[in-house]
Parts: sequence; structure tokens; C-alpha cells
Amino acid sequence: MTDSFSLLTRARVQHGFANPRVSFRAQLFNTALRKLIKQRLGQIDDIHQLRQYLGPIDSLLSSATATQVDVQEQHANGVPCRWYKPETCRGDSVLLYLHGGGFCVHLPKVYNGFVSRLSRRLGVQALLPDYRLAPEHPFPAAPQDVLNCYQYLLAQGYSGRQIVIAGDSAGGNLSLGLLMQIRDAGLEPPRCAVLLSPGIQLPQDDNLLARQVVSDPMFCPESIAHFARLYLSKPEQKNDPLAMPIHGDFSGLPPMQYHVGSTEILLGGVLAAAQKADLSGAEVDLNLWDQMPHVHPLFHFLPEAELALQRIERFVGRHLNQSHC
Repeated sequence: MTDSFSLLTRARVQHGFANPRVSFRAQLFNTALRKLIKQRLGQIDDIHQLRQYLGPIDSLLSSATATQVDVQEQHANGVPCRWYKPETCRGDSVLLYLHGGGFCVHLPKVYNGFVSRLSRRLGVQALLPDYRLAPEHPFPAAPQDVLNCYQYLLAQGYSGRQIVIAGDSAGGNLSLGLLMQIRDAGLEPPRCAVLLSPGIQLPQDDNLLARQVVSDPMFCPESIAHFARLYLSKPEQKNDPLAMPIHGDFSGLPPMQYHVGSTEILLGGVLAAAQKADLSGAEVDLNLWDQMPHVHPLFHFLPEAELALQRIERFVGRHLNQSHC
């Protein structure tokens, strides 16, 4: 496969950057992330200490539940979830959102605010699973949980063309893996998918990674590898397509929209996956964001987050409208 640096060069030429400039807020936020997250991730080995450390940050970065959105707790085939229902929505469409957190962490306040806003913006109901986390529940617990949630939606009477799958970081990994599970199980596929800074493969030692190690404001290769060790109980699982979807078959997958920052350590994997999906015949909408941090659409205070939500809204809206034609 083409090396990551060549993929980045090609992506810049073909797509340019999604943001015309880097906002002052984003520059300040990148600086804060280096001190609050990147440095600390390299210092905290114990996952329980890390979860405790991230608790106040979850509160600091969160936003309130969007107005005019009803939120209820429920279970989907045994998986605890939150169900979001905007007052004005397509009653016949639903978003299945898979949160990030390195397969080991959940920031419930951040995701409650984000998914409620996204649900209202898209005009659809949304299901946010609280899937099982490593190291207490290593691979393949999380992929099993998210497949159960998709099957739950089908059992509730939704057809695949009424379902949108989205996820970020580890949740983006699970989203792409879920698309492959759905296809392999012969289930009706979702209408489309949105992947935000998905962790699709472990960082590859190449020219691009050498640049990203310095420029990524949130992660270093060691922190990514640490999460992977907690998630994968056996070293050989890193080659399992369900664990690292870059190794999977991309044929027959639905339209996908990717969002990734130009300085992210995970960039090489995202570009490789987008290329692989494109070569397999899938519709791919790649959005490359100049100097944006990991999963920047989550952070409501960034102007670039609003720009990303607008692109997501157009992509999802177009495909849901097609499903009604």
C-alpha cells in the first residue's frame, strides 16, 4: 500500500483543507491539550488513575444537553444506552453513535452534549451505547456490544436505510468494524457512516509519523500503544480486522465521510482506509482539517467544529433524503 506521507500529499492536492484558516481558539486549545492531555497520557500508566484524572476534564469540556431534546436511559439487547429524541425530527431515522476513549474511557458529559446537539442538527433520534470497556472487558466485547445495538434497532422496526452509524476515535474504529460485521452477517446495511478521527490502525513507523509525533497536540505513539495493549489481550489480535479494520475487506460498504486533523498521529491510518474504501468502490468523502486536534467536532467552542457539523449535516441529510426517493 502507498506510504502515509504520499497519501497525505495526494489528499492535500485532491481535497485541500476543509478549514480556510486555523482559528485563534483552536491554536489556544492545541496548546492546552499539550499540557493537560498529551503530557499526562505519557505519565499515567494506571487506567483507573487516568479515568479519575479525566473526570474533571469531562466536565470542563462538556456542553449542556441541547434544548428541545428528550433523553432517556434504556437497554439495547442488554447494552446500557441513552436514547435522544429531538422535538422536531424524522421519526423514521436514527443515528447510532459510538463514543471514543481508547476503548478504555468514556466521557459521558462530553458525549451527552455532543450527541444531543448532533441529534437535533440532523433531525433524527440517536442511540448512544455505553459499550463495555477494556481492560475489564477486552476485545471482542466492544464489537459484540455495538453489533447487538444495531440488531436492536433492526428489531425495533428500523430498516438499514433509516440508520446512520457514526463514531469517533475508538468509536470510529468500532463503527468501521461494525460496517464489516453487518455485511458479513448478511444484515441490511446502514444508509451511511460518519467517522471522526477514527483509530483504524496502530501508527505506522514512516515519514508521516515522524512529523506527527511532534505536531499532534493530544497523542504520542506510546499512549496509543498503551490503549491498544489494554484493549487487545493477545498481541496477534492487532491483525484481526475486527480489532484494526484497516486489515479488513472494504468491499460492499456504504457511503462514508471521514474527518481528520492534518497533525494527528492517526492520520496515516485514516488516509489509508479512505483510499482502500475508494478503491473498493465505496463512496468516500474525505475532510482534512488543517491543524485541528483529535475529534475536533466534539468541542463546541471551536469555530471549526461548527464547520464540521455543517458538512456532516449535508452529507447525512443528502443520503437520508435519497433513501426516501
